[in-house]
Amino acid sequence: MNLPITPPFPPMEAKQVESIPEGDKWGYEPKWDGFRCIVFRDGDDIELQSKACKPLARYFPDVVEAMRALPANKFVMDGELVIPFDGSLSFEHLLLRIHPAASRVNKLAARDAGVVRRIRSVGTGARQHTGGCATVRAAGAAGKSCDEVFL
Repeated sequence: MNLPITPPFPPMEAKQVESIPEGDKWGYEPKWDGFRCIVFRDGDDIELQSKACKPLARYFPDVVEAMRALPANKFVMDGELVIPFDGSLSFEHLLLRIHPAASRVNKLAARDAGVVRRIRSVGTGARQHTGGCATVRAAGAAGKSCDEVFL
C-alpha cells in the first residue's frame, strides 16, 4: 500500500480526565456497540484493522466490498465497525463473525451486513474530509441492505 499511514497503525486513544471539557470548540461522539476499525484503501487493496492492530477483513468481507464501492480509491478511515440488527446495534452478532471457519463467516456476512460508521476524519491524499456522507449498501440476506457508511 502506498498511503501516508499504513497498517499496522495504532489508533489514537482517548485519555481519562477529571471533568468533561466545556466550550463551543469541543465535540462529543456516542459510544457505538462495535469494534474500533481503521480502514486502509489503496485502489483494490483494502485492509480492515482492529484497535489492537489485528486484521479484520477476513471476518467482514461484506465491509471490504462496501469500502470497495466508495468513489474514493485511496483513503484511511478511522471508525467503528457495527452490525445493525432489529433496530439496534448487536455486539453479539459482531462477535459471531470472529470465527475460524471461512464458510461460517461468509454465511453470517450474507445474513447480517456489517457497516463502518465514521467517527473521525478521513484522509484521501492531500484532502481531509470531516463531514458529509456517502451511502454504501452491503447486501444482506435476500438482497436487504444495511445502514450507511459515513465519511
